[in-house]
Amino acid sequence: MKTTNQYIALAVLALTFAACTQDEDFIPQGDGDAIKISASIGALQTRVSYDAKGYTTFDKGDQIRVKNTLRTSKNIATYTLTDEGWNTADAFVWSSTSLNQFEAWYPVTDGTSFDTFTLPTEQNSSALLGAADWMTIGTKEIEKPSDKTLKLHFLHMLTKVTVNVTSWGSEYDGTDKTIEDVKIYSLATDIVQDREGLIGQIKTASLTPIAPLADGNSYTAIVCPGLYSSDQKFMTFTVNGTDNLTVLAKVSSPIEIEAAKHYTFNLTVGKDAAIISSVEVIPWAKKEIVGGVAEEIFPTPIDATSMNAEELNTAVTNVLSAGERYIEITMTATPEDELFTAIRRAICDTEGVEDGSINLILKGVTVIPDHHEFEGQGSSIFGQVQKTYGTVENVTQLSSVNLPDVLTIGTVAFLYCKNLTAVTAPKVQTIGRYTFYGTVLTSVNFPEAKTIDNSAFSYCSDIKEFNLPKVTVLGENALDIAVPDGEVTMYLTSADEIVVHKYCFHALEILENLDTKVNLVLNGNKRSQVNENTWTTKDADGNDVSFTFKSITFVGD
Repeated sequence: MKTTNQYIALAVLALTFAACTQDEDFIPQGDGDAIKISASIGALQTRVSYDAKGYTTFDKGDQIRVKNTLRTSKNIATYTLTDEGWNTADAFVWSSTSLNQFEAWYPVTDGTSFDTFTLPTEQNSSALLGAADWMTIGTKEIEKPSDKTLKLHFLHMLTKVTVNVTSWGSEYDGTDKTIEDVKIYSLATDIVQDREGLIGQIKTASLTPIAPLADGNSYTAIVCPGLYSSDQKFMTFTVNGTDNLTVLAKVSSPIEIEAAKHYTFNLTVGKDAAIISSVEVIPWAKKEIVGGVAEEIFPTPIDATSMNAEELNTAVTNVLSAGERYIEITMTATPEDELFTAIRRAICDTEGVEDGSINLILKGVTVIPDHHEFEGQGSSIFGQVQKTYGTVENVTQLSSVNLPDVLTIGTVAFLYCKNLTAVTAPKVQTIGRYTFYGTVLTSVNFPEAKTIDNSAFSYCSDIKEFNLPKVTVLGENALDIAVPDGEVTMYLTSADEIVVHKYCFHALEILENLDTKVNLVLNGNKRSQVNENTWTTKDADGNDVSFTFKSITFVGD
């Protein structure tokens, strides 16, 4: 089988160069006029190395190539990272009598330059994935600095995608599931950049299969940015050696991926089809992702397993006061309410903490307790509280919350957290009343959730997708979302019976927008419950209730 390479050609914007003096000769690295370099990466990369402060670094043995574009000869050097720093056998010098201007790129491979790269189609190891992570940086015209060090802060030119298989059709229940021959398809695109970074001009071309790095049922590849049409292949694989499945590039709209971002796609796999159930998009600077990817800003860790409330409040306050906004707190499985209140008070009371700036990870916790009362500070978690009559307090500083071990999120836990855009809780099974009421979540992805209690997502007007593949109970007003701009897709694909309490879709129902706004995806065993686009299920009393949607599709048998 012939392997097709993808070539990415960059048209570099015209620049006016200063006149060059006569080229100086290359000199040994130890000479005082040799160009020394330091190198960092502007966002997540494919390595997992950290320096003492927790920032990502290049690995020892990595190479980068540097070119002085204002010289006409002897203007390129290759630097290798050693224990002593970046060194080169053919060091070149700063121009002392004229300006200097540089281009630098990684990796150092045949055919790779600041403006040309060949995307590897084999990325199924950490080393091969790293070789696909094309990074460049260009400088402005600069004079020789006093320390003679050229500081290079590299930028990602391509896109990282991760596909997680998060749920299966009922036909796979009780069976071993083996996924093989996975390919993620990349677009061949033309990219235009200036010296400040990527500025766009993406063109759709042919597709090329990439062999990704596998980590369990999670697959990571670096691909070209661009626009996939809805009917184009995004991924192919084989299940148990017999089921050959194709994933089309469609969620609620065609997929368009941008450079220097990381996209995580969650996949629902049935016998005859695999469907992208949700997607998360973040810059490559925010959090750890699978496939050997590390983060530039490492969360500041706090071990609170033996702290009291006062100690924890002080610890969080100190971290926030130091300007850190990515915080990882390790707690016991069921902490006292006062410890959550201590975190809340630090978030709300620390000066200079901007709205929507905090990314919080709570490790070890299995239960986020109920917010017992709507008033009083002592019983609050992160939801709205009434401080005095007519005065409320909202935790507006939270941007994202990661709850890796949580099984239950209690009542009103995040009520009116008005800047909360993302919640990760891969193990959560129960979500309490009013938990996310009035937040700005854009998608809901809880692969293990079974019970969504009353009004859990009421008045969340930004949600476009619900991925609840195991849900069996939807409480009153549970999905009573304010009517969004555009369509909503709901993946309610449990093989078990789904009980829908009254007013579950209330806002959409009363405005008669179910049939114009909402697309429903069900498990295939519910085909008998569907007549055209109308779904008939059971309410809490065992009575039949019917809802008409814009479309209804099926996963599995």
